[in-house]
Amino acid sequence: MAGLAGHRTLIATAGIIAAAAGFLALLESVTYTTGPATLGVMVTSLVVVALAWQSRRMIAGPRGECIGNLWLAAVSGISFFVVFDLVAGALLLPRLPPKGLADPVIHHRLIPSSVSEYRDPEFSYDQHVNSLGLRGPEVSRAKPAGDYRILVLGDSFALGVGVADDESFAALLPTRLRAVDGRRVQVLNAGVSSYAPILSYLQLTTELGDLGADLVVLALDVSDLLQEHVYRQVASFDSQGLPVSVAAPTAPGKPSLRIREWLFEHTYLTRLGLFLQRRAMESDRLTVEEAVTMTNPELLAHTLANDATDRTQQWDAVFASIDALRNAAVRIGADFVMTVHPWGHQVDDQEWIPGRWKFIPRDAEVSDRSLETIRARAATLNINLVDTVPAFREYSGDEQLYFSLDMHFTTTGHRLFADVLANHLATRSDLALQ
Repeated sequence: MAGLAGHRTLIATAGIIAAAAGFLALLESVTYTTGPATLGVMVTSLVVVALAWQSRRMIAGPRGECIGNLWLAAVSGISFFVVFDLVAGALLLPRLPPKGLADPVIHHRLIPSSVSEYRDPEFSYDQHVNSLGLRGPEVSRAKPAGDYRILVLGDSFALGVGVADDESFAALLPTRLRAVDGRRVQVLNAGVSSYAPILSYLQLTTELGDLGADLVVLALDVSDLLQEHVYRQVASFDSQGLPVSVAAPTAPGKPSLRIREWLFEHTYLTRLGLFLQRRAMESDRLTVEEAVTMTNPELLAHTLANDATDRTQQWDAVFASIDALRNAAVRIGADFVMTVHPWGHQVDDQEWIPGRWKFIPRDAEVSDRSLETIRARAATLNINLVDTVPAFREYSGDEQLYFSLDMHFTTTGHRLFADVLANHLATRSDLALQ
């Protein structure tokens, strides 16, 4: 009898949970729209509720024990999957940098005057953001007399995810430039995780244009190709085709979207399933969420030899933003330099192992096609390019340039990047640094 009562309680609980999920899905479909996800939840809930109702009626019959055991097995299997999925998500998903603020113009930005703790198995550091929204110590908005001010723009590689405030290449650059030039150099780190050139352009033109920068450095990242593409899908442009805003969602939105966001952040298998389902339905359109906040194999697909996608329009978009950014720098009286750096899989077969296998197949062959495109387009637009790829490939030291799991530079990688950039700046006669 105790077993029978337990089975009845289990079935009733499952039915109640399914009914609640179905009601929430129905409420969302009435309030918003009926999408595939809400429709699927409603149908599944109806089936589960119907089975639970019928099982409760049959539980006292000759097959009651069998029915109860089937429900017990089903609930146990689902419970195991949920626990396994959450544990796998906690252990396998790459950690995102501390979250910033949603922004109606530049999508997201760092939280001014904040300190964020970032703890990971591979590194541990505090990220300090000053009152201007830049990583590092407090600085005046007005440039000190006699200083040469460099403004570094870019994504998480420029921001310095994985290293302390004073260990990023932006923080290391002043010492290296003083060593070769003897002048006082101030470098402002305006890097923000998941930025692409379109956001750096908006950042410069709306927030940082009055900092008196003598030189603007854009650290272009190969992930920018796909991220620029998805940001432009939600961007607004003026009559000349220049970006006006890339607004982040500010309203709470549909419950299913909030649930989806939570699943993306905390689960592994469910996240993968949702991604594959969405790609099957909309194979030609990625969301910002999929390209920016999740492990997406398409992010680096263009760096592989088997990539057959025509990337012409995507590169057109990237360099349209870069050209606009260069022109914006000129308007504020600053020189402009663009850098490009590789990810670990583009350096050799030893860096960023095993982290790379979350993004690319184990037997993938790397191609330099995208790097060659960047070099060619920069030359066509007469953009001053600092190509750090050869230096990374020629590095022969004992320390790794990239973390094993995380894709970012180690302190050694940042030191190498800073050396290459400093040497370039110190030898260019066309820069005001001379």
